[in-house]
Amino acid sequence: MSDRTQYGVWARVVKGSTVLLSTEKLVWLEINFMSQREEGCTLSANSLAVRLGTGVRHIYRARSFLRACHLVRCLGPEGTARQWWTQLDEEYTPTSHDVAQEVFKGLSERLDSYIQFIRDTQTGKVPLP
Repeated sequence: MSDRTQYGVWARVVKGSTVLLSTEKLVWLEINFMSQREEGCTLSANSLAVRLGTGVRHIYRARSFLRACHLVRCLGPEGTARQWWTQLDEEYTPTSHDVAQEVFKGLSERLDSYIQFIRDTQTGKVPLP
């Protein structure tokens, strides 16, 4: 599967999530689109906020949570221009882009279970081992 196809397939799985907040999905999708370039997505939180019509704090929160879920990764120290890329573990990735809707739904549901665990852990609903 080509990188371009892979990004589209990943997007279908992430968009199918019922646990990610709308802002988290929008931030992930924008990074996904922009990270198809070799240098990744280099948009600042302010630039993303303007593009998505939301506040900078929402962008910081979304990116932080997406990093905790291993849905994005970045290079560069805080406060500098950073490079962002989306990622999706193989466990949630179909082997082909021509997959039945039920397969995408199952992958999104599996991803949701993981995301909900991370969210619950961060809010103290699930104690860390």
